[in-house]
Amino acid sequence: MNTKLLTLLKCIRHARLIALTLALTLMISACDLVEGPKVDPTTFPTAGKKVLIDDFTAQRCGYCPRAHHAANILKESYPNDVVVVAMHASGLAIPQPNLGYPNDFRTTMGTELDAYYKAEQLRGYPVGLVNRRNWGPDALVDYSEWGSRVASIFRRRLR
Repeated sequence: MNTKLLTLLKCIRHARLIALTLALTLMISACDLVEGPKVDPTTFPTAGKKVLIDDFTAQRCGYCPRAHHAANILKESYPNDVVVVAMHASGLAIPQPNLGYPNDFRTTMGTELDAYYKAEQLRGYPVGLVNRRNWGPDALVDYSEWGSRVASIFRRRLR
């Protein structure tokens, strides 16, 4: 009787292993392969009737998800009037395949704007430009101020 029980337990163990292997295989094969960026940086919209937010970000920026959340709230609040462009720049945007960041989302435009404003050096990420209106030293805006800047632009348009 012990041999029958041991045989049954082995069969159950093998069945579990087969089920787990099958489940993992299905999960892995169902994942989409995400490749690099699909946006041509030379085709970014310029601020006209819409408000443009340039969000300086990076793959390894620990605080940047807060800015993405703020940007999503603005896009939901003004769905046809706010455009958010994530500018991956700085050392935190350099691909690190060994850390799980194999893609390079940096663009020439993002790198040049980051260098011009010294966004990471002077302010740190996350930070952005709202409508690219102010090219002076106060052009960089903390993500917590994006909403008030956007609302201010829309109020001025109503006058």
